[in-house]
Amino acid sequence: MNKKIKNVTLSAMALGAVGPLLGNAVIYAEDSATITNDTASSSSTSTTNSTAADTDPVATLKSMVTVNGNPLTKDKAIMAGDDVTWDVIATPGNTGLMTYFQDKLPNGVKLSPNSTLAIQAFNINNDGTQGDEITSEGTTKINGQTITWTPKDPVKYFYVGSTGTQNRILFHISTVAQQNIDPDYILENLGTLRVTNPKDPDNPVDVTSKARVHTVRDLAPTLQKAVSDDDGATWTDFAQLPSKDSLYEYKLTADIPVGMMKSSFSIDDPMVNVQSFDKDSVKIYRVLPKTAKTDDTSSDASSSAAASDTSSAADSTSTSGASSAATSDTSSVAMSDATSSAATTDASTPATLTGVAKTNDKEQDVTKYFTITTGDDGDLHAEMNYSYLKSVRDSTTPLEYEVVVNGVTFKQASADDLKKYLEGGLPYIPNTASADVDKTTVKSNQTRVTAPEPADPKAGAISKAVSVDQGKTWIENGQLTDKSQAYDYKIDVVAPVGANVKTLGVKDTFLAGQTVDPTQLKMYMKTDTTPDGQLGDEITDQGTFTVTKDKDGNSVVAWAGSQAFSDKINAATDSGVKFTLVANNVSLANSTDDQLKAFIKDNTTTVPNTATLVQDGKDTLKSNTVTISLPPLADPKPAKQVAQDVLANTGEAIRQNPIMAALGALAVLGGAGTGIYKYKSRKKNMGE
Repeated sequence: MNKKIKNVTLSAMALGAVGPLLGNAVIYAEDSATITNDTASSSSTSTTNSTAADTDPVATLKSMVTVNGNPLTKDKAIMAGDDVTWDVIATPGNTGLMTYFQDKLPNGVKLSPNSTLAIQAFNINNDGTQGDEITSEGTTKINGQTITWTPKDPVKYFYVGSTGTQNRILFHISTVAQQNIDPDYILENLGTLRVTNPKDPDNPVDVTSKARVHTVRDLAPTLQKAVSDDDGATWTDFAQLPSKDSLYEYKLTADIPVGMMKSSFSIDDPMVNVQSFDKDSVKIYRVLPKTAKTDDTSSDASSSAAASDTSSAADSTSTSGASSAATSDTSSVAMSDATSSAATTDASTPATLTGVAKTNDKEQDVTKYFTITTGDDGDLHAEMNYSYLKSVRDSTTPLEYEVVVNGVTFKQASADDLKKYLEGGLPYIPNTASADVDKTTVKSNQTRVTAPEPADPKAGAISKAVSVDQGKTWIENGQLTDKSQAYDYKIDVVAPVGANVKTLGVKDTFLAGQTVDPTQLKMYMKTDTTPDGQLGDEITDQGTFTVTKDKDGNSVVAWAGSQAFSDKINAATDSGVKFTLVANNVSLANSTDDQLKAFIKDNTTTVPNTATLVQDGKDTLKSNTVTISLPPLADPKPAKQVAQDVLANTGEAIRQNPIMAALGALAVLGGAGTGIYKYKSRKKNMGE
């Protein structure tokens, strides 16, 4: 049953690893509105957990949940498409025989895969570890959102004391959050264990356990911006142009959740009054869902798409209700071919919306369905026509649109126009766009472009970039996979003109204990014949590199040019000499926790770097700042470790703390990942 969240605070009791097998597991208490356990009822009696050490266990049920293979943590919300796994431990006990286990999935999730293969049952050994799979020892049926597993031999699970084995069962149920899942809701999964005493068959005892997850509270559209200086081959948030006259492209990607666009959709991109573009160069595309059919020879793309989405119907053990559960999440929207309507399966598309040019099998040109205008300052405004909006607003899959602005340039901007955008003597043109979906406004990330011409030739210029792909792409903000990943820095310098320098060099302090190999430091000089994007001729021997350590253990790299190098700089009269310092294979591998600690914010480690131009022994210009970031840190509060010997005597452990046994059963599962692997194995063995 879905319940609207009202001031719900999720608080977790993290319970931990059993020996080397069990990963962190999170069990939630009733007062945190996440999981409730062990309620028993019948028409004549009520049974609860016994805590007396000399009493054999009664029927119990324990639940936990994982999302995308990870234990659910405090305030973690699920989103459409997330894998949600429900693990329920059933102990029939010794008060009766197990009649069945039943699980009622909440609306908003569906089985994954869409059949009884998504439900597995395992024995639990007396030491608390997972035993053999026993799914086939019961009959599994699916009726809508309700799953029932009935044991063929209930006696197997009757508790017979410390000499008995495998009297508990783990039910592992894999689901996926549906695409049309509602935001700001609690999804409650209800497990029921029914135990019946043969001497009193009219009064079965039901033990229930609830597990809850919530969906994101602020489901909203998103807008991402990127820039390209190579005709769309590479899109990043930063572009170093070959020259001020260069052309570049912007791309805005708007993702709109299901049901979020009802009355209006528009995108605004202020071009910072120094950039210009041709309005006719703006193109807008609808990105097709991955399951869309775009075969030009198909007369009914939408039907084939729908058929493929529902082809994995529930297997022969499922009841007729399973198919309705399977199709509750409508198939992905399939776009028509060039002669069909713009949105075949979204809704009843107006007959006038025809003739959309198909770009490729991933997107379609829908520019004609937008009104595109520009303001006096060149700002871009693109608004979706209402007739087209009506055809797509009832889509059962998220909508995605791309706005591409071609042929952008700032070559006509004057020096005065660019003054406020200067860093290290170079112009850095920022851009942030926004999207309006009904009454919701969201902003994009910021992109920046720069060109190598200094604003003041007499002062020169310095800029910096980082690469995490061995120099293929140079960006301002790099994301590492881990501390051991090496990366490269590049410092571009335009020497001052007419300054009659005595010495000119570059200095850079590599913070957070980054390791710099002196043999990986090189200097290059561009000439008139150096192709765009190339470093030029190596001139490392025309100066001297030094690498020293400061008091904090940071590496300080400096390069000072020789007299012969200074002579070349002073000889240039029209434009400054361009040279580049490259530091390859820099690494954080040897950084200590203390060195990194100062750069942790919002659980993420981000290390900045800024280079300095040194003229005649004085710092003259500081470059732009680049960063490298490590993946988010693990939860700083480690889960409580549970000793293996706690579960050594299963009978005693169950009597004193049944939840320990429940955790032990998860030892080999390791979350949803193992379950998925086993599903694939079962499919292979069954020839599916």
